[in-house]
Amino acid sequence: MVDRVTRAQVFGLARCLCDTVGLVSSKLVEHNTLVANIATEIANALDLPSDRRHNVLLAGMMHDIGALSSNVRLTDLSFDVHQPLQAHAEVGYQLLTPIQPLSEAAVLVRYHHHCWGETTRSTPQGERLPADGHILHLADAVASQVDTELELSQQVRTICQRVRDGAGHLFAPEHVEAFVQLAQSRQFWDQNVVESATALARRSPPCPTTVIDRELSIALARVFSQIIDFRSNYTATHGVGVASTAEMLAQLAGFASQACADMRIAGYLHDLGKLAVPTGVLEKPSGLTDQEFKLMRSHAYLSYRILSTVRGFEQIATWAAYHHERLDGRGYPFGLRAREIPLGSRILSVADVYTALAEDRPYREGLPPGQAIHLLWEMVAGGALDSDIVGLLETAADDIEYVRIQSQRQAAAQFARLRALGALANKV
Repeated sequence: MVDRVTRAQVFGLARCLCDTVGLVSSKLVEHNTLVANIATEIANALDLPSDRRHNVLLAGMMHDIGALSSNVRLTDLSFDVHQPLQAHAEVGYQLLTPIQPLSEAAVLVRYHHHCWGETTRSTPQGERLPADGHILHLADAVASQVDTELELSQQVRTICQRVRDGAGHLFAPEHVEAFVQLAQSRQFWDQNVVESATALARRSPPCPTTVIDRELSIALARVFSQIIDFRSNYTATHGVGVASTAEMLAQLAGFASQACADMRIAGYLHDLGKLAVPTGVLEKPSGLTDQEFKLMRSHAYLSYRILSTVRGFEQIATWAAYHHERLDGRGYPFGLRAREIPLGSRILSVADVYTALAEDRPYREGLPPGQAIHLLWEMVAGGALDSDIVGLLETAADDIEYVRIQSQRQAAAQFARLRALGALANKV
């Protein structure tokens, strides 16, 4: 059950999110890592209970994750006490709060741009601002002022002075005192800034197993899907459509319930590698250059490389990574032939193509089921898709289409809410 997931496993989930974000922006990962280190050191200095320190660590690692799904330009994430970008913090909260073990950290993410002197009227529901969110606020301010290209000793005095100037209105006085004390030590800066990635890795014990409750895995995969899809208007609900279609096809193919859940996860994650593809290439409806086409095709291998490192996800990784393989051996990334392609990957291939044809895109309306299925049979004849799977889809087309539409409508509503929050961030 979810309540038996260990802290080390939850830390592993957060690290997985951070590593995935790195496909989009190494700068954002470096900043999140630095904030996590500084915030955790302050929490340690304040001798907070272990559960609160753990949540500060998790929140620091993920505090700007909402920037990837809210149209906020990454270059706008520098700290500015007069114009805090609170909307991307709300987006981050909305993304993380459904994952139960991360829900408390999500609250800190939500309020990490609120100043210590602000009243409860500043929060959406008028609740009291979480005290540990102010630690994150201070750590974010410090991290945003650090220039890793310059000698740190030349920056410490200026950073400490600005933090002192904010004590009592921007930052909690006790947090300022704790940070200034820490900042006097060269070891503090060397360990948490110069060697920030190493320091972060030491903060949680190694997880003895990464086999995680399937309910939690599905919730996490849904977040990944949102991060992947919400980067582009062209693919805003694609992962959800593929996941629901693939799960129904797996049920029709006689998969056990556990395998059907895995198929849903594979559907959410099948395009994970596209996080490394620039949005301009993703949104180009046609006419890709040879280099752009090669870059686009690389996403399948990147998905495999990332997912295959997660113990317990071996089957999911294979299904997801092979969804562009063809029965005739002319697919990618490995050029596998019919018997080498597992049934789960064949199902995902059909679900991916059908969803892409049936869903609306900004540059065209989706095809009706009959027309989409006709094109699928043409691909069967061309040696790309499995005829048995296309046959299953055709026999249950009405039910599959209903489920796909409902799931994508729900995802579209969430997409609209997050995009609206992101638009607010750009106007602050």
